[in-house]
Amino acid sequence: MPVFRTVLSCLVSTSVTCGGKMTEENKSLVDALGELSEILNKAQEENKNYLDQILEETPYDTKLAVTAWVMRHILDHAMDGGSYRYLIYDRLGFDMDAYGVLQEAGALTISNEFDIQKMIDIKDHVREEKIESMKKLVGFCDEPECYIEAGCGFPTDDGYRWTCYEHSKFAT
Repeated sequence: MPVFRTVLSCLVSTSVTCGGKMTEENKSLVDALGELSEILNKAQEENKNYLDQILEETPYDTKLAVTAWVMRHILDHAMDGGSYRYLIYDRLGFDMDAYGVLQEAGALTISNEFDIQKMIDIKDHVREEKIESMKKLVGFCDEPECYIEAGCGFPTDDGYRWTCYEHSKFAT
């Protein structure tokens, strides 16, 4: 677990950077945190295996329906915004026991990464100000002076192109 690795690192680096030696008390603490970290890693792996087993036993139609439902709520969250807690408690309807399980599954990272309106605003700005140097970053056609979102990728003798349909090799 990253928190325990950080604490371990801090304890070790503090005793080293302070010019002091690792005290017996700190050594015991480091050892205990190391053991706890191993226990937590094992529990996380067992939980992952348990979740995989549940999904293997779940009918396809149920998996598809649940996944679509979750994706719709995640997209709503991305469009409307909100905290991680708002996502899991209000949008998805979970209780407090879900916080750690969903965080471990990546929900906190996903929640923190979404700000679709910000990207829309950035794209609008790049388009309005005709900022060529930002086109690749926001996914616009690589053709000069074209500010349409790219959707066609293809190799050329000069390298890989990422263009809108109009500037692709597929346009007729």
